[in-house]
Amino acid sequence: MIKFSQIILLISIAILAISCSDDVDPSTLNPVQKALYNPERPDADREQDETRMGESVLTIAAVKPGMVVADLDGGSGYYSELFNALVGDTGKVYLQNGQRFVAGHSDKLETRLEAGRLSNTIRIDSGYRDLKLPENIDLIFISLAFHDVYVSQNKDEWNADVPSYVSQIHKALKEGGRLMIIDHSAAKETGSDSANKLHRIDEAFTRNVFESAGFSVTASSDVLRNATDDPSVSIWNDEVKGKTDKFILVFTKLSE
Repeated sequence: MIKFSQIILLISIAILAISCSDDVDPSTLNPVQKALYNPERPDADREQDETRMGESVLTIAAVKPGMVVADLDGGSGYYSELFNALVGDTGKVYLQNGQRFVAGHSDKLETRLEAGRLSNTIRIDSGYRDLKLPENIDLIFISLAFHDVYVSQNKDEWNADVPSYVSQIHKALKEGGRLMIIDHSAAKETGSDSANKLHRIDEAFTRNVFESAGFSVTASSDVLRNATDDPSVSIWNDEVKGKTDKFILVFTKLSE
């Protein structure tokens, strides 16, 4: 299993410095850096690059031209915009969101996708029980949203059936396809108990959910770790907001 080291952190710091320079020669940038330095990216996205460790995460995701990527519960599309640049004209990005996000924030999606500005990206509005994903996807990406499948929603039809949700992901991925999950760390051995109130989930529990469903962990990273985070505090608490300890796991779909 690959273990990403602090080199990734140094790379991310370097790209931040590059993005702040007006004298960058695009020919010196790798594809990930070009995606991040794209002058057409919204300023609001650029402001998130440092805390999201954008280059580090994209390096781990290893998205290449021609790939098909699904960004599940991708919100307003911070990562989808970057994936859109990386897959190129021969690839596709599916930006999926559940009913709760669409009900309250669809204006943000419309602004990002207006006038076809992300030509390789297809918007999907769908619920946990029917994600409406195509098959033969190369990478399914879930950032800070897997814990939400264990959160009780205001409307029953918005609630997830977890086994069905996991099964849909497995079906949508091609053989050898990858699933990348980033989420807020809960205390060890707490399973999904922290999901409702704290919006966190146990890393070992997450591993077990997918390993039991035909996936194998093939990579992980500590690049978003924060040892000072208190896992007993809600992610929305000002004490930890934007600074939570986060795990990154990459799974590969095993052969049938």
